[in-house]
Amino acid sequence: MRDTCRALEASREVPDNVQNVLHWVAKASRPLADLAEPATARAVLDGLKLKLDGTAAAAEIVRRKRRTLVNAANYAVDLGELRENPVTAVRWQKPKVSNQVDPRVVANPEQARNLLAAVSYAGGYRRARGRRLVGLFAAMYFGSAFRDGDRQPWFRRCA
Repeated sequence: MRDTCRALEASREVPDNVQNVLHWVAKASRPLADLAEPATARAVLDGLKLKLDGTAAAAEIVRRKRRTLVNAANYAVDLGELRENPVTAVRWQKPKVSNQVDPRVVANPEQARNLLAAVSYAGGYRRARGRRLVGLFAAMYFGSAFRDGDRQPWFRRCA
């Protein structure tokens, strides 16, 4: 990609394959002015909620995509292509982000002990690298196992 951009910069002539792709993108894309219509902006925002296979996307992914879309529309406003940001003007229900951890993706205590035992073998015994890593990963695992309410009094006693 970098080489193509540098070649374009140097020669100012667009290769045929790049020109074909740019022509296809221009033909397949809607004009930016269409985004100024609230119905179109709402359709774009609703499209962010879906993955390519039609299933619902994760809430955090949707929020990240919306943030990118808002920034792109702000850039279009800065360039004078749009009078105002149509994405922020549409009242749209953001998906709720769950702060709960899925227990299927977290190691259980037995798995954690096995992982810590395996980490202890990293490096040589004289270098003690593995033993230091055991302390680090044990603190990360067992420290994150507490709920917020359980952790707070302990931090206050240490301070």
